[in-house]
Amino acid sequence: MTGQPSIIAVGAPPPERGKYILAVPGELAPIQRFDLPKAVKGAARIAIARQQLTDRLGSGAGGLDVIPMGGADWTRAVVCSRKDLQSWCETEAARDARCVAVLPDMLTLPSAEETLVAEVRGDRLLARGGLDDGLAAPISLAAPLMDRLIAGNALTRVHVAGDVSNDLQGLFDRFDLEPAAPPNGPTRPAIDLRDALAASDSTGLWLWGAAAGFAFVAFGLWAAGIWLETRNLRDNAAQVRAETVAVLREGLIPNAPILDIRQQVAQAMTRQSGESRSSAGSAVDLLSRATIALFGTGLEVRTISYERAANALDIDVSAGTFADVDALVASLDGSGLEAVATGMRNGPDGGVVAQLRMTFQEVTQ
Repeated sequence: MTGQPSIIAVGAPPPERGKYILAVPGELAPIQRFDLPKAVKGAARIAIARQQLTDRLGSGAGGLDVIPMGGADWTRAVVCSRKDLQSWCETEAARDARCVAVLPDMLTLPSAEETLVAEVRGDRLLARGGLDDGLAAPISLAAPLMDRLIAGNALTRVHVAGDVSNDLQGLFDRFDLEPAAPPNGPTRPAIDLRDALAASDSTGLWLWGAAAGFAFVAFGLWAAGIWLETRNLRDNAAQVRAETVAVLREGLIPNAPILDIRQQVAQAMTRQSGESRSSAGSAVDLLSRATIALFGTGLEVRTISYERAANALDIDVSAGTFADVDALVASLDGSGLEAVATGMRNGPDGGVVAQLRMTFQEVTQ
């Protein structure tokens, strides 16, 4: 289509004239799906996705970045290594003003709702499912990945460029995908990996590494309504806000009146950006990590207090059974946190009530 940007692979020289998209190998920047609470937005949403990624990959998730796709309620993200992201975005081609976007190569395919677009390139298969999903894989491994791509996106049509294997054609037939012409709309990049790199390098929006806890508080825990919605504790909004303020007194805002938590924490982050990147042991980071650990456990937070001398959170929770509390304590092994149940008893309305002391895990030499 006239006026469309050309597409070049990373490492190739830019065209002499015109705009272009820089495509990076999709195998190194796959799209992952996450199960995220609807009420949580911004950096808090990224923090939860990163925790889920850690649950899936263990220590291998440490060097990976999560780059959201879609609006505020996103559930898909590109996942790639920080090293690769820097390498791609710092090339001469990526820095050229004519570069429209840096994308995983499967996202350079044309797209339309409910349409699967597949293209064979040598021994690789690229596919785009709908607007915000896709895959890149060796042809020999493509069939099971394509099965999940089709099933997860309610696709009804398929356009294929190149010859596909009998296995893939059988897959298209099994899902009753109707042959379709290629989508002919203008190319609208779903993301730009350069934006993600710029965000992570910004002193006010550091969403990765040791300072993730500060961003989590600044953009997630500031709203008591969000905090409570994720824990079904709306009736205790004032109490939880007071406890959040108390923790911020210890961590970021020791003296000034706290009127707008979000704005004031963001300002404090900007002032202390150098310190925040090395403050993995701070009160705020401890609070944010504890919050992530409690998501999805079924435990309800009743009260939270912070003891500065011990750098510890004391958390009272309600749970269905004693085993639920034990499971949380066991799940923290290797996460950088540890929890000790300092007391457990039967609750007044059934279930159990437990007191947990949560601290950073000691590193043994």
